[in-house]
Amino acid sequence: TSAWAADLATLGSLEEGTLVTTNREGLMFNHDGSFENGMAWQLNGIAPPDIGAFGECFDLTGEGMITSVTLWLTQIGNFFGQSIDVYVWEGSPPNGNVLAVLPGVVLNDVAFWPEISEHEIPLDLPVNGMVTVGYWGNWPGETAGFFCATDENCPGGCPWTNVAPGIGFPEGWQHPNVAWPDMVAAGIGVTTQGTTATVEKSWSAINSLY
Repeated sequence: TSAWAADLATLGSLEEGTLVTTNREGLMFNHDGSFENGMAWQLNGIAPPDIGAFGECFDLTGEGMITSVTLWLTQIGNFFGQSIDVYVWEGSPPNGNVLAVLPGVVLNDVAFWPEISEHEIPLDLPVNGMVTVGYWGNWPGETAGFFCATDENCPGGCPWTNVAPGIGFPEGWQHPNVAWPDMVAAGIGVTTQGTTATVEKSWSAINSLY
């Protein structure tokens, strides 16, 4: 069953997660290839430029390029073409320095829960070091258009969310557990070229999907 507090929404955990299969060269992510839930901020939980954003961190330790950001998303019927701003922030948690932003991105064919859709957004950005990659949903004061898929049983992730002040949670960049206690990793990935990356993920779980 879905849960809708005033400023946040969640879909309710699936006992058997929805599997996704992706094997794009250079794609890195912290989930284990299945998602058990979804999360979204809405109403007072969303404000420009990036209050209510979600991100996942990656340690990109060599000189190289981020060539795309990948989002795993789902909806329950409230998506009407609302746009998102795709971000790369420096640090984990983000230290306030925005390395790149792609504003006004409109996605196509967001899947209906419990299905999960994969969305790749091209980006050209030189990187070196720890970054947080993610997005902000453009629906301030309104119902969430869609949900970021969440993994509740992977070995470990590095998720962040920028919490609005005055809505009952610690504000600023926080682990999403402050609002969604069971989530471990967000459905957010990054494709790189020419980097050596350190990413927390379970290769055995991922390889079993293919």
